Amino acid sequence: MESSIGKYIVRYSLREQLRITFLTVIFFPVLYLSLELPKIIINGAIDTSKIIEVYGRGLLPTEYLLLLCGLLLMTVLIGGLLKMRINTCKGIIGERMVRRLRYQLLARLLSSPPSQFKGVSQGEIIATVTSETEPLAGFIGNSLAQPLFQGGTMLTILVFMFMQNPVLGFVGISMIPLQVYIIPKMQKRLNRLKIERVEQVRLLATQIGESVDGSREILVYGTQNYHLAQFSKTLGLLFKIRFKIFKQKFLMKFINNLLNQLPPILFYVVGGILVINGELTIGALVAILTAYKDLVPPWKELLDYYQQYQDVKVRYSKILENFNPSHFIRHVKLDSDEDSNIENSIKIDSLYLKNDYGDYIGKNINFTVAAGGFTSIYSKSTFLLNKLAQIMLQVEFPSSGNIYYGTESIKQVSNQRITGNISYVGPEPFLFDATILQNINYSLRRIPLKENILELNEEQLEERYEAKASGNSIFSANDIWNNFSMAGVKDWYELNNWLQEVMTAIGTRRTVFELGLKGYFDSQETHVLIAEKFINTRANFSDQPQSLTLSKLVDGFSIHKYNGSLSVIENIAYGLVNKNQELAVISSLTKDKSFIASLQECNLYIPLQEIGKKVSQYQIEKLGRIGPEGEIFAHLKQYDQQCTREQLGRCIDRPGHLPSCELLLEMALNVRTSLLDESFISSKLQAKIVALRQSLDSDTKQLLRRYAEPLCREKINSRLNVLENLVWGTEIAPNDKHKHDKLVSIVDEVLIKNNAESLVLITTGLSPVGIRGAHTSASAKLNIQLIRALIKRPKILILHEALKHRTYKEQCGLIKNIRRLLPNMTIVMLRTTQDNLFEDEQALMINKIGAMVVSR
Repeated sequence: MESSIGKYIVRYSLREQLRITFLTVIFFPVLYLSLELPKIIINGAIDTSKIIEVYGRGLLPTEYLLLLCGLLLMTVLIGGLLKMRINTCKGIIGERMVRRLRYQLLARLLSSPPSQFKGVSQGEIIATVTSETEPLAGFIGNSLAQPLFQGGTMLTILVFMFMQNPVLGFVGISMIPLQVYIIPKMQKRLNRLKIERVEQVRLLATQIGESVDGSREILVYGTQNYHLAQFSKTLGLLFKIRFKIFKQKFLMKFINNLLNQLPPILFYVVGGILVINGELTIGALVAILTAYKDLVPPWKELLDYYQQYQDVKVRYSKILENFNPSHFIRHVKLDSDEDSNIENSIKIDSLYLKNDYGDYIGKNINFTVAAGGFTSIYSKSTFLLNKLAQIMLQVEFPSSGNIYYGTESIKQVSNQRITGNISYVGPEPFLFDATILQNINYSLRRIPLKENILELNEEQLEERYEAKASGNSIFSANDIWNNFSMAGVKDWYELNNWLQEVMTAIGTRRTVFELGLKGYFDSQETHVLIAEKFINTRANFSDQPQSLTLSKLVDGFSIHKYNGSLSVIENIAYGLVNKNQELAVISSLTKDKSFIASLQECNLYIPLQEIGKKVSQYQIEKLGRIGPEGEIFAHLKQYDQQCTREQLGRCIDRPGHLPSCELLLEMALNVRTSLLDESFISSKLQAKIVALRQSLDSDTKQLLRRYAEPLCREKINSRLNVLENLVWGTEIAPNDKHKHDKLVSIVDEVLIKNNAESLVLITTGLSPVGIRGAHTSASAKLNIQLIRALIKRPKILILHEALKHRTYKEQCGLIKNIRRLLPNMTIVMLRTTQDNLFEDEQALMINKIGAMVVSR
């Protein structure tokens, strides 16, 4: 990036600035005419009774006055339109340039080694890219147009004043030299204060970011007051600096305004004398006073421009401080002529490594890894291994020495080729705030699939044009960012098969499959083709040989059958109520007269109240043991609500005392026999409920559909998980591991036969991982990272303390499977423990004085 803001503006916006210059130059004659016409109107039209000849035609004074006023109106309109166009162009240039600057800063951020930002907080970087670049937009748009426009306006007015009377012209410029001397002196002190303000704002951003990251420790140790004291100190210093800035700024304004008010007084004195002596007309004096009034704003704008320029110079230099690394990672586009492959043999030649303090942590390291081989590198220093991994990936640079991939030096290989052929799996995987599938496919997100420009709509074309005009990427984030060729596949279907092979190799397929079965479909956003495939697969379950076994494991849904896993109200509605709203829904229904009438017509109202009594007595007995504030048992969680506890609590040790009738009915409608006991609802009563379901009138059905999503075999139900949707029922014994595993195996087999495994994988893939993978376990993060590394079929795989969460036996099996999956891939393991996994493993030990082969 350019070292100064001036060079940056010239390089990226000179052509646009020249266009504004052209419009500005056109404006000056219009401005001069707008100053001259009022004088002509006063002296030539108002102060005369003669006929005026204009281009050979005689005009009466009134006609001449109207003509001149019309011309004045035209100059005002033309001048206003030119100003509007100039200001619009300035705004566009400024916004495009700031967008370009932010894009370049972010590009530098992504192309800088991690060591560049070790001493800088996230908050400081964010503040630099966002808020600190914002004021640059206004200045960049004005950088050439503002001094030219305001300076030209001022010069035009001065020429007009001198044309009227030279003496008054000199009076008009009498205070300018004094302002030119005083204002820059005061501005220097203001600049120093602004530098201090930027540093304090960055410190505040750092403290805020640190408090967010360390929020758990702050709450655990109760140090809120200490951190608030830190904030108070920083805010106090910021207040003092801003107060000094205000004082300095308003002192400058006071002096500047005072000097601007002196010339009008001199105009009255000197001009008045000249008018009295007959050396100046009244119209000329009025015109000069009007012109001077128009002279002050451009002069003030020029002074503001100077202050803004000084401010922007400071900001730009401070911005570059964090974005000017000594090394950049060289990128080459994949669609260039450069060969994207590299050889997978590795040679480390006289490598020297230093820590952050400049001390050597590794000297004269030399070793070779054969193509397709398996090598373990051991060191007691975790820092050394991390440094070596970063250098092999071209993320950092060695103090001296070299690394060769085949015959090519790493210094000559672009980062694009390195990242396309080498995968890294580390001890601390990072997941982006996206879905599991997006994190897995992340390694393939290098360039989007080519799009047909003729198929783009007007909005997309405008977006592309603006991105190009601002020097940004013309690719859209909404494009398909999967480079299928990297994974050795042609389309999504082949990628899905390859992904399953990878998951099988690392032993996560079953885990991922079960995770997918627990997921939920969003019926509103599910693609039609996926929904159709899902429904067809569901229908095929009843045709399978395992259907008899399935019937022993699943309580199926049927319009003619009661399901014990559903609540009473869900059985009545033959639909599923949102679990987060169930209590509110039931409470609302118990107050609905038409619903109560339906229960009474089927002789269910009294029996349901009796069930409510049994449940409440059961609860009262439990609460009597654990106390009103005790923890509710898992199978009674649906009753864990403060108002319910209070009503039941009042009945403890009071035989025969029961809660209100409404609560009893609510408790009955919420009963699930699978959680309590089938004795609560007899088979006869279950039959009555099924009968009520089928005899409901249209109004009541409409009422229930408002709260419950109907169970329809021809649709996906968003309140059932994938497993329940597929088998169209609920598990009879979900806590019995043997039966659950048997059910999952049956489902897996049916899906494979129907070529529908992707249905489950899609569900898993759409699960969000949260910020930094907060919703994902540590082992799942490592597995996702490993899949992400293998899916692009790398030539070289670097495993850096990445298998610690697995047992020794699991590690052996994993390495064997990976080598079987990708037999020509070179594997390098970086470990702090020395334990060979294979007979043919080459083992190297690195210490401060270098590396040596210790076995095989």
